[in-house]
Amino acid sequence: MNQTINAHTPGEGPSAAAQVQVWESEVLIPTYEAGKADPNPMFLEKRVYQGSTGRVYPHPVIESISDVKADKNYKLVILENEYVRIEIMPEIGGRIYRALDKTNNYDFVYYNRVIKPALVGLAAHGFLEALNSTGRSITVLILSVR
Repeated sequence: MNQTINAHTPGEGPSAAAQVQVWESEVLIPTYEAGKADPNPMFLEKRVYQGSTGRVYPHPVIESISDVKADKNYKLVILENEYVRIEIMPEIGGRIYRALDKTNNYDFVYYNRVIKPALVGLAAHGFLEALNSTGRSITVLILSVR
């Protein structure tokens, strides 16, 4: 699927510079798999760590990440115009895999060429996940699609 969308400001006609292309592609990425989730729920109501409540129920707890990486195919949805190229991974929660400023060939979102989950915020799903200096998971919404 390759689709071109003409985006323009109301009152202006579309220009070649405003064309946005959207398509799907596949990519092979070295991946460290998350371990199996514990089938027994954990009730850690009173555990406090860096301001968190410690509540994990009803989410499963995963306590291991594989030490062995293996190549894995992922689907990418790519949005691109003459200025930026955004690569989104719908199979892992719509995560932004790469965001490239094409005017200076600069990745303005960290471009990690390996998928390796952390044992922090594994239940989180969403657009962009990062860790701040305290180790807390932060989800940042960069794109809003209507």
